[in-house]
Amino acid sequence: DALVPVLEALALRHVSYGVQPPHFEVVGSALMMTLRDGLGEAFTPEVKLAWSKVWNIVATTMVSAMSVCAPSLTDDEIQAKATEPLTNVEVHLVEETWSKAASLGTETVGVLLFQHIFTLAPEALQLFSFKSDAQAGNIYESARLKSHGVKVVTTVGAAVGGLRNLDALVPVLEALALRHVSYGVQPPHFEVVGSALMMTLRDGLGEAFTPEVKLAWSKVWHIVATTMISAAAW
Repeated sequence: DALVPVLEALALRHVSYGVQPPHFEVVGSALMMTLRDGLGEAFTPEVKLAWSKVWNIVATTMVSAMSVCAPSLTDDEIQAKATEPLTNVEVHLVEETWSKAASLGTETVGVLLFQHIFTLAPEALQLFSFKSDAQAGNIYESARLKSHGVKVVTTVGAAVGGLRNLDALVPVLEALALRHVSYGVQPPHFEVVGSALMMTLRDGLGEAFTPEVKLAWSKVWHIVATTMISAAAW
């Protein structure tokens, strides 16, 4: 049960690389030859049968996942599907890609996120306590901005960690929303932050930021934004 979502997520990534079902037969044969070379006489018919069954599980699971995915999703299609429930495969994709993005460092990711936010909405700077730091030079060198960025990235990480238990995550998001009301945050700001988050993930993940990954993250942000907006009763 735990392995299947991992294989399905792996399959979705490989669609964007141009992998096709016939390639699994090639890789399976190559795997058997590699095991034969590595094991020598220990690669008995019984061992080969066992490994053949393992590869059959891997191949059929991944091919099945590839057959139902949509590698050429447009941005409009992603936006339309963003309100649909997260699947287990998508949760795994989010967890996996967040781990990779976060490995860049919370401060680095936080600064990058704010760069995109202020590029999309320069006026949003006025909502933050570090706004006066812009007068001293490069705002992105501000210790207060970096500190706030770390908090934001940590919160995103907590949200990712809570995707498998939404009942526990929702109260956390609701409390966060109520705090942000006093900061002057309004519903339109969520669209800006959501777009900035996607741009940050794109920068951090590179080619791994596939349409499937973007859709999964769009669903996550939809959960975050709608929950917080509802709690604050804007």
